[in-house]
Amino acid sequence: MKNIAILAFLIASTPALGDTAYDECMKNSDETNASWNICGIEAVKRAEEALRISIKNLDKINPEYHREAIDNIREEQKEWDQYMSKACQVYGIHEVGRKHNVLSYHSCKRKLIVDRVDSLNSYIDEFGSK
Repeated sequence: MKNIAILAFLIASTPALGDTAYDECMKNSDETNASWNICGIEAVKRAEEALRISIKNLDKINPEYHREAIDNIREEQKEWDQYMSKACQVYGIHEVGRKHNVLSYHSCKRKLIVDRVDSLNSYIDEFGSK
């Protein structure tokens, strides 16, 4: 019963970020750290796929008119990639506890990736017409 209350609190306090597959996975989990971890890993993979698509869509920006913008965005992406390699690590340390590790770490990563996808898509919308 205690796990159900913890799960309900964590799901309510964790942004869904429009990922209904994550929400369903958590709802249908057996409420173990292992199953929650799988849900989080899969959610991050889905967000990373959206990021790959957004990066690919940068090709929609016409280099004839926006060369400097494209160069700046690509440099920004390199910096963001470096940042992401270190981001959310606070949730990966032992002292925060396993529940934080399997719930908060993946949620943190997913949110940052979704935010980056939104930023890239905004650039594409702004500069994308050929």
